[in-house]
Amino acid sequence: MRFLLIMSLLVLLPSSSFFLPAYLNQILAKGEHSQAQLAYALRADLPAAWRFELKQARYGSSSWLALSEKLAISDAGVAVELANYYQAQLKLPEAGDTYRRQAVFWYQQGIRLGSPKARLALAQFYFDADQLLQAQSTARDGLDISRFNAETPKVKHALLRLLAKTAIARGETDEIQGYLPLLELSGPGRELAADIKRFQVLASGTAQVPAGGAACPASIQLFATRIGHLHYLEQLIDGVEAGPLAPFVCFAPVRYRRLQALACREDTLSENGYQAKKRRAISCREALWRQDAGSIPSRFLGVLLPQGGANVHLGILYIDSKDSLDVFTHELSHLLGFVDEYPLPAHHNRCSSVQQAPFAHNLAVLAEYYRGERRQVRARVLRQLPWRGQILDDTPILQAQGKGWRLGTPAEYAKRVGVFPARSCDRQKPQAFKPLSGRTKLAYYEEAFPQAYLQRLAARPYDYLMPSFHYNIALALFLQDELAQAKYWLEQSALWETDPGRKAKILAGDF
Repeated sequence: MRFLLIMSLLVLLPSSSFFLPAYLNQILAKGEHSQAQLAYALRADLPAAWRFELKQARYGSSSWLALSEKLAISDAGVAVELANYYQAQLKLPEAGDTYRRQAVFWYQQGIRLGSPKARLALAQFYFDADQLLQAQSTARDGLDISRFNAETPKVKHALLRLLAKTAIARGETDEIQGYLPLLELSGPGRELAADIKRFQVLASGTAQVPAGGAACPASIQLFATRIGHLHYLEQLIDGVEAGPLAPFVCFAPVRYRRLQALACREDTLSENGYQAKKRRAISCREALWRQDAGSIPSRFLGVLLPQGGANVHLGILYIDSKDSLDVFTHELSHLLGFVDEYPLPAHHNRCSSVQQAPFAHNLAVLAEYYRGERRQVRARVLRQLPWRGQILDDTPILQAQGKGWRLGTPAEYAKRVGVFPARSCDRQKPQAFKPLSGRTKLAYYEEAFPQAYLQRLAARPYDYLMPSFHYNIALALFLQDELAQAKYWLEQSALWETDPGRKAKILAGDF
């Protein structure tokens, strides 16, 4: 049967053709073949037949993968396409390390076949995965800097830009300086060079600015360690300035900071069912900020890192590169004096005992049961509620129980501002209370910022602000037993306060 098929194919050959595989490759490439010719070409493992079948196969199907792997042995373009497929699969929830290994393998196959695009793609893959040394070596191996000029292929210029971005992410100042003249040889390179200047990548950060006097309650200076992350910070700022917190927050131009100068680590956090927070919280050596504090004109600092859990520690905000505008807005609200309405970590200081004085716009930690005359108990409780001015006189906050009163607004008043149980202190004994019964952005990132909270913030924007970032420096130095320096930085933090009570509290290190 095979003999008859070959003979039938030969009958169809023109008189000038004597080499069957070459002829079949030719007609398959043109799409002028018959089914019999295609079937024979597939049995003969002719690449042209694989290419034809690949075009017919569904992207990502088992046949598409099998055909791609055959072609990728000798075709760099197919190897890159196959690697791109596996890289895309890493976004799936069930993705495992197998996809990562496959992506790297096929990018490396493309490099072995001499593809600069494969080298660029693999270097970018490593960069995005925070494997900076691998990104650097992969990109560098594909460049001859000594022969670099304006006529160098675009993919090589892209490799140079990636090398520069890697040097920025690694804080390699000398490397960055060396790349600057070469970046000027292309349009995108000049844009990157302009970013290096605009974000003060090579600046010393020692210029002195006076403390205090910001035009809004919460002035903040944001930093990041990579060019792409600095641009992302600018997008987040645009989002905040178009949102409900815009009147209360103002931003200095974002700035670069070397990752090594932050000395960050991650601390384990327990998960909870109320907030999709990451398991690990960013934490950095905050005493190091004393070196640059004089060049920072803002009350607060914010740092965006490649990875880690978003959180606020006193006057410093931390987010990572995957955090959304909703997450960023949530964290900013902490600087403004709002507390989480989902369960706080066990042994959190705010939940250790009943509060002695109000400490947040949206939360009070109070006794749950009271005895005494109703009006007197109500008056005593209201003094502990920052939002008391928003509670109508006819809105109950106490419910009769036995011979006393249980704190809480009845369900039929749920649409009003009142006193409702919050989940904040669920892991400890004292009960936390909040002004609203429903879900808010302080428990779920995707929720809107409540109008009642915005009204409260507009009325008293400075009451519960976090202390300035200088307080963080003081605390870190105190823990290092540098007491004289700690006292100095408490004094710097107090310069941001106008209220005598807050100023005294900060000077005493009692925030």
